Amino acid sequence: MAKSKNLLRRRLNVFWNVICLEEYMTCRIIPRGLRVQIFPSFEETPTEFKTQWEQVLHECSCKLMLLLKKHNLEELESIKLQQKQICDQLKEYELNEEFKRLDNDLKTFMENLNIEIMQVKKRKFERDTHDYDNQNVYLWNKKKYTAFRNRGYRGGNAKPSGSHNAKGTSRQSERDSYSESDMSGRDVADCSPAN
Repeated sequence: MAKSKNLLRRRLNVFWNVICLEEYMTCRIIPRGLRVQIFPSFEETPTEFKTQWEQVLHECSCKLMLLLKKHNLEELESIKLQQKQICDQLKEYELNEEFKRLDNDLKTFMENLNIEIMQVKKRKFERDTHDYDNQNVYLWNKKKYTAFRNRGYRGGNAKPSGSHNAKGTSRQSERDSYSESDMSGRDVADCSPAN
């Protein structure tokens, strides 16, 4: 059952990754984590050049998103095959009371995980949409050393202190997601423990 639970968890995550990548591509929005932040080192950058440069960065990120979607779809198929093998092995235990109890626990776990993933995805999408609304997608004026300063870099031989932002909160805690209403009509049934 532990392997089945891990596969279901992975399948749910990969499923929502695909759905969200599709939504981002439809809205022509690049998630923060896939935005290429490479800029020329001009003292002053003409507006027209900036616009053209950002279009190239956007195209690059779109290609990365397509590649990720393709990879996720392949992984989803692989997970489905593994799940089928496990289901075939567990068929003989379907009438067992302990199996039924574990199966119900697994269904509850998956329902809660699905809600949690959707909330994270919704927050991220709203954050990324906000970046576009405020024209804060590409960070032209940021100095290169600020990345180290924000991570606790003090100069000399000191090393960055880890994955914390300037506010001191973990990047893990900044995750965002979709709500059920945003995803109405999407086929989540394929990710339910019963399948």
